[in-house]
Amino acid sequence: MNRIASFMNRMYFGKALPFNYRIYMIFFFECLVISIISATTNTLLQKGLYGVVFQWSFIVFNVIILFIPIKWRMALTRPLLLFVLFFYIPFLFFQTAGYDGTAGLFSILACFLLTIMFIGKTRVLLIIANIVLWLCICTLSYLYPNIIVPHGSRQADFFDYIVALTLALSGIAILGVYVKNTFEEEQRRIHGLLKSEEDTNKKLEELTNRDPLTGTYNRRFLSNFLEVKLQPEIQPPKDLCVMALDIDHFKQINDTWGHGFGDEALVRFTTAIQDNLRKDDILARLGGEEFIVVLNQIEFPKAKEIAERIRKAVSEITFHNGARMTVSIGLVQAEPGEGEDDVLKRADKCLYHAKNAGRNRVVSNP
Repeated sequence: MNRIASFMNRMYFGKALPFNYRIYMIFFFECLVISIISATTNTLLQKGLYGVVFQWSFIVFNVIILFIPIKWRMALTRPLLLFVLFFYIPFLFFQTAGYDGTAGLFSILACFLLTIMFIGKTRVLLIIANIVLWLCICTLSYLYPNIIVPHGSRQADFFDYIVALTLALSGIAILGVYVKNTFEEEQRRIHGLLKSEEDTNKKLEELTNRDPLTGTYNRRFLSNFLEVKLQPEIQPPKDLCVMALDIDHFKQINDTWGHGFGDEALVRFTTAIQDNLRKDDILARLGGEEFIVVLNQIEFPKAKEIAERIRKAVSEITFHNGARMTVSIGLVQAEPGEGEDDVLKRADKCLYHAKNAGRNRVVSNP
């Protein structure tokens, strides 16, 4: 069974094949099954000899088509569809009872496929030609009723309709379901691509807001964040505190142990800070060893506690080479009417006093 399924997918219905070809092959197999059942029915009901012979000849031809190379079969899809639509079905109409027969039902199925297999003006012209053809067929059968081969009995008429209506409706349903499923699958694929693109854009946007070494936010993000946060309608200024942090004697660390170790020290430093921040707090790198922390929705005494915890955590960092590291911190509370530059200048001033007072300490100015 697996081999048969693999063969069918490779030759007729696989997703690697063009959509139009897959749709056509569904129609092709439907047409083959319908033709076999219809030809058997017409033979049993002793309908027109020419129609029966023609049907069986068409069936044999289609069986041969099944086993020719796929590129030849793909090249024959449109010509065969046009042959069925404009010759095979109309011929059967005259040979199988005309108005009282059911050949016209199958023209609807073929016309449905016509709208999928052709595009643009060609599709419009072929649909119009098919409509005109059937108007001519109906008119011709009305004016010359003797050219129609009728049913032999009412039972034959009834049996023909039951079989043909079932086959035609089933064929349209199968094609409709397949097209709908394919459409939904394509929608999911497109949605997946859009979501993937959206996720990619978010990641790219996130990267533009991040420092590539430490993964902390950069100056660009900090400026945008403070611009929003310092608006009184967003958050009362008194609920926001800002820390300016600077690693003590960082140049000496680089000179002694090299820039590679300096990068490692920066990463360890930012990790120690983030471990002591809350979920909504922001850590940003201004450049070099200078960082800013923004504490949201916090009272100043609590902000001082966090600053002291950060200072202590940094001083406890140990490295394999025995190096140690400390940090100086300036802490301020935002005031009404202050902008980004104002609050950062005050935080930097406190940091300057912390450095002059001996480093490894927190200086605050509420």
